[in-house]
Amino acid sequence: MPDGQGSARLVGRRAYILVTVPVASLRGADDDRSGLLSDREVRAHLGELTSQLERLVRFDNGDVRGRTLYHEVLVPHLDSAAGVEVAGLTVMRIDEWESTVTRLAIHADVFSVRSPPHSRQLVFRAILGDSVEVAVLSRDKTSHGFFGAQAGGGGIRALVMLAGLAVILGLSAVHYVRCRVTPTSVPEGVAPQQSSLTGMK
Repeated sequence: MPDGQGSARLVGRRAYILVTVPVASLRGADDDRSGLLSDREVRAHLGELTSQLERLVRFDNGDVRGRTLYHEVLVPHLDSAAGVEVAGLTVMRIDEWESTVTRLAIHADVFSVRSPPHSRQLVFRAILGDSVEVAVLSRDKTSHGFFGAQAGGGGIRALVMLAGLAVILGLSAVHYVRCRVTPTSVPEGVAPQQSSLTGMK
């Protein structure tokens, strides 16, 4: 998924989420201070990065925080070639609530003055049935409530209502880095994973 974009499809009590977070908003992993992350740096700091990503991007159903069933860090455009670095990490996760998700709210503290211009906004789509709502988040507006939900955050609201839009979750040339799956509840069709790191192309 390109930098500065994200989406969530709401199905029953779950939200299936994909969002890209700029490296500039993360701390402690850029060992060579290049402003980018290499495959080696991601692997060396995966646990810390996972914790930061969960803390920086949060989701509520109304005013109720969800619990994460599945969380994976995807590093776009990395392959076996040495020296390739990225400016953003893509998070794929599944969150669940006790009741049906109808009023999703996102809180994204992922904006930094050090971010490149194309990463200073997050265009996020929430999809519920045939309804799609799009919000543009920034340093001035870090939260948004979809489908009538209330969320904190100031600034000018940039909002578009669409209908019948298919979710865009295509990932090409992505190097997958397995990081963690909550062992108590795993999404249907996904085998439980160990906490050890596994690389996949």
